[in-house]
Amino acid sequence: MAEKIPLVSVIIPMYNAAKFITQTLECLLYQSMKDFEVVVADDCSTDNSIEVVQNFASNFGGRLKIIKLPKNTGTPDIPRNEAIKVADGKYVTFLDDDDFFTPPALEELSTLAEEFQADVVHTDEFFAFDSTGKNFSSFEDLVSNETFTVKTCRKANSQPLQQATEISADISERMNESSFGSTTNFNGQLGRYFSEKIFGLPTS
Repeated sequence: MAEKIPLVSVIIPMYNAAKFITQTLECLLYQSMKDFEVVVADDCSTDNSIEVVQNFASNFGGRLKIIKLPKNTGTPDIPRNEAIKVADGKYVTFLDDDDFFTPPALEELSTLAEEFQADVVHTDEFFAFDSTGKNFSSFEDLVSNETFTVKTCRKANSQPLQQATEISADISERMNESSFGSTTNFNGQLGRYFSEKIFGLPTS
């Protein structure tokens, strides 16, 4: 029996994130949609980030992959691109190693992508506060609180809920690009493509 292909691959570039990565992974366990995999690309962390992820992996029931880059690149862009190479999802989305997605994020993005057959679905970056205006200190606090406010403005010590972009995994082929390249910024190239080809805007 062929293995089921996940609808979404969540790609997490990671470097020295032992203090944060558990909460980031926890936010994915709270997702209302379960048809996704997680690919963590470690950029040669010098702390115990990989050990933390490995210890947490059983919570995903085989839906979490860990890849280790051979040398530190000093940028999240290359780990993202390397993770894309092993991702199996119909769509890919990016989540930083110290940020959160709200519980319905993947479901809402995927529903829109499927409904409109969209190649790219994008959201803004938001920040969450409780009813008193106090910033949430953890994702667990956020999901267990019945009343919270989500704002687009940045506030001192606010916890970001990562902006989300869900992208068709085969978009590079359909853009007549063989690859975005292992040393290029996937998001940057995609942004330049849409600026130039779709909106006719200069990028240089």
